Amino acid sequence: MRDKHGIGQAIVMITQLSINMLVPVFMCLFIGIWLDKRLGTGWLTLVFLILGIMASIRSMFITLKPLLKGEREKKDEAFKKQLDEQFKDSE
Repeated sequence: MRDKHGIGQAIVMITQLSINMLVPVFMCLFIGIWLDKRLGTGWLTLVFLILGIMASIRSMFITLKPLLKGEREKKDEAFKKQLDEQFKDSE
């Protein structure tokens, strides 16, 4: 039962990351295309596309930060436990 919960949680995380990556890019792309048509320019699409990519990277980082922090804490606890066991063995 526990594995099903982990798989479901992984699917939710993948879906959330996909949405966090695609929405800003497409929104900025469409805004850039709309502004190019409205103003008669040709370079705003590229500018807004770059802004969308930067926004998606920031959004993904914010989403993953708590997950990565939890993994780091688990590794630190395992390392401390391993050091304690080695210290006890040396006594």
